[in-house]
Amino acid sequence: MKHYRGKQLIEEVDAYDLLLHGVRGDMARLENGDTLMVQPIGPQVTIEGMVRRPAIYELRGETTLEDALELAGGILPAAALQHVEVQRLEAHQKRTMLTLDLSSDGNADGVAKQLSAFKIQDGDQIHIFPIAPYNESAIYLQGHVLRPGRYSYREGMKLTDLLASYTDLLPEPAAHYAEIVRLNAPDYRPASKALTCLWRWQIRRRRRSCSNSTPCASSAAMTSNRHRRCGSAARCAHRASIVRPAKHTCATRSFWREE
Repeated sequence: MKHYRGKQLIEEVDAYDLLLHGVRGDMARLENGDTLMVQPIGPQVTIEGMVRRPAIYELRGETTLEDALELAGGILPAAALQHVEVQRLEAHQKRTMLTLDLSSDGNADGVAKQLSAFKIQDGDQIHIFPIAPYNESAIYLQGHVLRPGRYSYREGMKLTDLLASYTDLLPEPAAHYAEIVRLNAPDYRPASKALTCLWRWQIRRRRRSCSNSTPCASSAAMTSNRHRRCGSAARCAHRASIVRPAKHTCATRSFWREE
């Protein structure tokens, strides 16, 4: 912007210093009758993607990609440096696409050297791509469980490292089915594997915890209901499996069974 007082040019103000850096300098005060002239926009670049201030910026002495990214506040940590695209407009002719790999050197000095060596032009559109949105070496636990979420993976990890016992599930889970969805390299196509949840383990554990030789209340109630349906306790086919204490089952060893 140009600050005029009458026909006299008082000063030229760079609004970017004020908007981007908060620098005021020695700007003169406005007086009654002063004029501010905003000139037509000059050369500009568009910066998109993983930067702190994606926008369209006017170039005033900035000639390199490093200068342009400094206007945009710098690159975010989630940016993929191996894939930076610059769409260039060749005036009155065509558009071309340029690709940069800024991670080849593997150090900050090498990245800065590549950024300062790349010259930008009027009309360039710079796009910084993000890194992959998914986590490597991670397991996602979902469904009717007590603590769903993302967990780190290690070699030799088992399902019982995530779900050690029935207490890691919410009340009344699906009695007979669980599923593992696995992404197989190289195309990471999903494949599912079915598991059977040994839900009887909870009943057996409760039955084994009874201190006397008589069946516990839950077993007695189940037996009574069975007898009402079949009509005779002596002929009930379910009596032995419900009343007699079942063999103890280890939770960490037999809680899940692969089909």
